Amino acid sequence: MQEHIMQKPIMETSLGSELLEDEEVLWSGQPNSRHKSSQNPGKVFLILGLAFLLLGLTIIGIGLTLLYAGILSPDPAGPALGLFIPGGVFTLLGLIYTLVGLLLPLLLNTQTLYAITTRRVIILRMARNRRYVSSYNKQAITQIHRVERPDGEGDLTFATHPRIYVGNQDNSYSTGYLQFGRQGVFRMVPDVRHVQQKLLDMLDNN
Repeated sequence: MQEHIMQKPIMETSLGSELLEDEEVLWSGQPNSRHKSSQNPGKVFLILGLAFLLLGLTIIGIGLTLLYAGILSPDPAGPALGLFIPGGVFTLLGLIYTLVGLLLPLLLNTQTLYAITTRRVIILRMARNRRYVSSYNKQAITQIHRVERPDGEGDLTFATHPRIYVGNQDNSYSTGYLQFGRQGVFRMVPDVRHVQQKLLDMLDNN
């Protein structure tokens, strides 16, 4: 949570550098960090890694116990060494999954900032010293869809002009291209109804 708070001024500074002349921010916000952390994909690998490590070390421990106690006869080494193979495999898998679980959040660590300005909608993402900016002009936004949860948090989806076909007027052959409308999403934003109203106010203000 502290890292999220520290990153917000950096994101707002980056947003300020994107604004055009006479463009003002009507609203800005970020996805709910509480839900973001709960959906960390690295947790799955960590759980698997710890489970494989525990299983592998347990099997190796049983093999060592049988080997040194000599309770198997006449050749205790054979069955005991047989346990080391699966134990070693599970331990190796556990180490790999644990390493992936620790590194994956660092690789996928993306800070996101949403903004509604007097001219457009901006989605700003920063990851690994790179900045990705998506901009949606207000004249192009045609549809808005809100998904609201009981706590007021939700997703706000907005779409631009639908697809258009541009073709050649020559009837002898048909050429052209499809221009598809774009879709943007504000995910997991608190008080999504308020954000929707801000967006509607921006679209109504011509």
